[in-house]
Amino acid sequence: MIRRPRKWQERLHDRFWVEVTRRLAVESPVGGCASGLNEPSSVSESMDWPGICHAFAQCRIPSDGFRRLRGVRDVVETVGAVDGRHYAALVCRWAPEWLLSPDVASVDSWGDPLTWPRLLLGTPRSFSPTTLRYLATALWMERQGLFDGNPAIVEIGVGFGGLAAMNQIIGGHRTHMVDLPDVEECAKKFLSQLGLDETVVERKELDAYPNRVVISNYAFSELESGVQDIYLNKYLIGSTHGVIVSNAAIFATSIGGRNDDQLVGWLRDAGISAYIDEANDLRSPGDALCGVRMIRW
Repeated sequence: MIRRPRKWQERLHDRFWVEVTRRLAVESPVGGCASGLNEPSSVSESMDWPGICHAFAQCRIPSDGFRRLRGVRDVVETVGAVDGRHYAALVCRWAPEWLLSPDVASVDSWGDPLTWPRLLLGTPRSFSPTTLRYLATALWMERQGLFDGNPAIVEIGVGFGGLAAMNQIIGGHRTHMVDLPDVEECAKKFLSQLGLDETVVERKELDAYPNRVVISNYAFSELESGVQDIYLNKYLIGSTHGVIVSNAAIFATSIGGRNDDQLVGWLRDAGISAYIDEANDLRSPGDALCGVRMIRW
């Protein structure tokens, strides 16, 4: 896998983003894992993120400023300016009308995220770069035909629910969310506040769908191998398609998970025709820099 050197313009743009957002981010009012587990099974479980989700789901903190909290930005609101431009360019190429959609604007404004100017993103207005990733990802999956036949989406690692919202807005697709209980409740509350309650597929409904598609942006490769085994048997086996955006090159060793080659071999041993897609449009400059790869079936 060849990693191209970063252009000086990209380094300068992202450095400007880092310095500006570091000053504007807000310290988390709560923190810590609410589950009480001693040994984390995922990278984010030992961070402030689950505790923040618990506090929001329990109405202890408001949605205002949620996406500015450092504990949220450390896990979910992670896309930088250069990658934001990358995703914006994809949306402009595929379906620029969505950049003017009031529904997309509602997702983008929820939680008062830090945004980047339209002139620097190449968009009609300022956006959170993370919102642009959700939008570009939803459009890409639609264009790839992954949702043909109206499957249930099983999303492993749901963040605050941004991608589930985009999949509902763009294609009317519903999502079964798989994450820590507090994170799931946080995402459900976000969707409810946007009037998108119908997005959620509860576990008892899942078997009624003739097929399902598994997606996981970064989260699956941040799980230890025992949890990966559970999800394999519970969700991956029998799925029609799957997309795992894997940052195993960064986290697999520290969390006790599988690297990319091990993941592909493990999936194939389970009867899933997995492969590494090296040439997909979604791969951003930041992904290339960090060795992030896409595993598909």
